[in-house]
Amino acid sequence: MSSIRPLDNLTLSQIVASLSSRQIISLNKTLSLKEALLVLASNHILSAPVYDEQTNSCIGLIDVLDCATFTSQTYFNNTDQSQFKNYLLQFSFDVEEVGSVMNMSGKNPYIPMNSSDSFMKLLAEFANGIHRIPILENNKVVAVCSQMTLFQYLFKLDLGDNSALFDEFKSMSLKTVLSSKPFSQVINVKESQLAIDAIKVISDKGLSAVGVLSDKDDKLIGCLSASDLQGFIDEDYHHLASPVLEFQRMSREKNGSTSAPSLVFCKIENHTIGDMIQRLLQDRVHRIFIMNDDMEVMGLLSLTDIFRLVYDYLQQKLQ
Repeated sequence: MSSIRPLDNLTLSQIVASLSSRQIISLNKTLSLKEALLVLASNHILSAPVYDEQTNSCIGLIDVLDCATFTSQTYFNNTDQSQFKNYLLQFSFDVEEVGSVMNMSGKNPYIPMNSSDSFMKLLAEFANGIHRIPILENNKVVAVCSQMTLFQYLFKLDLGDNSALFDEFKSMSLKTVLSSKPFSQVINVKESQLAIDAIKVISDKGLSAVGVLSDKDDKLIGCLSASDLQGFIDEDYHHLASPVLEFQRMSREKNGSTSAPSLVFCKIENHTIGDMIQRLLQDRVHRIFIMNDDMEVMGLLSLTDIFRLVYDYLQQKLQ
């Protein structure tokens, strides 16, 4: 019990205090979706709280997954020719309001927490698949804690008395852990498929990303995530009809990134949980592919999967 007591008593106010000071970027519910994407892209963020000016209160969150769902539904619900679809999509982004799109993906239910709430309460929500939680003080949003925020807090920042708490957890082999714990199935698209088709798969399957397979040998060569939508705005809607990786390249260039995205993976036979954590921190990604020695994909571990492992591990420590 003594080894976990400080972490068990941790409150969200302490986590918020550890965050780098930055202004909370919020969006009015009447803002257009196009303007919202511009705000997200220019601030290099994936989501933002949505406010109702009349009640002066936060009413929810919007993120790139919601934008992906809206894009897919708008594009495929129209049966006209593709050129008209581009104009329709552009018009829709110009007129659709943020308030009608937030949580369209079903992945961002509004679950605010108070700064006095416990770390374990937050961890339980992330282990259940929630991606981000607004933290309130006096009914005002003082921070938005994402899965990545908590992941970095636990495994990158100095936890003081708890610095050795996860040593045993990190030393576990992936093979041992995954033999008893199910992990996410990998849903893939081919590199020749159009970006809009990949976005539809992400939306329809309730995913945040898909693997990209080579047309030549079906080997994994990339990963398209909903965050790649950040880069296409204004006159770029026709890029949705580009092949997946070409769309991703153009999107990243538009968003100011000059480096190609790396394929982040670990080998199931000879890597540990600690190796996996280090790769996720190094590349600051939300998922990692698990491969065998022949570089065949065995599965995928998302931050949600990892938080489930962490939650179970800490619950055992508390007993």
